Amino acid sequence: INEKIYEATSSIKLSTFTNNANLKNNYQPGSAVKEFYISFGGGSNSTDDWTDVAGLQVEADSTKYGDIKSVVFEATVNTPTGNQIAYVRLFNVTDKHPVWFSDVSIDGGSTKLLVSKPITLDSGNKLYQVQMKTSLKHQANLISSRLHIIVK
Repeated sequence: INEKIYEATSSIKLSTFTNNANLKNNYQPGSAVKEFYISFGGGSNSTDDWTDVAGLQVEADSTKYGDIKSVVFEATVNTPTGNQIAYVRLFNVTDKHPVWFSDVSIDGGSTKLLVSKPITLDSGNKLYQVQMKTSLKHQANLISSRLHIIVK
């Protein structure tokens, strides 16, 4: 097998840069945008008041990401009956308050990726919990949820 791979690939020539000046001129140290995803997972809910989604907690320390450019909460949600509104948000368990502007909602049955307005993580190590509620107490499914952090 190794001989056949060698025969098939021996005529391929790797291209190399003859002029590294282009790389040096385009690269600026520290200018690369870094993205981080903190996954919570998925679950379901059928209550009409904000309720914790079991097992969807994450500890995050905002001071460890450096200079944060933006943070959004992302949730992929569907409502099987298609006739209600499902709401999802983050809750700061440590400081006992909702994460401001993290609320997202879906009206209807098809699966959609929902992205919050930009949010601010409270400074320091905090425990965050995903919460859900529905308008008609029918099941709503949270396929996945995560924080999307972009650092300068």
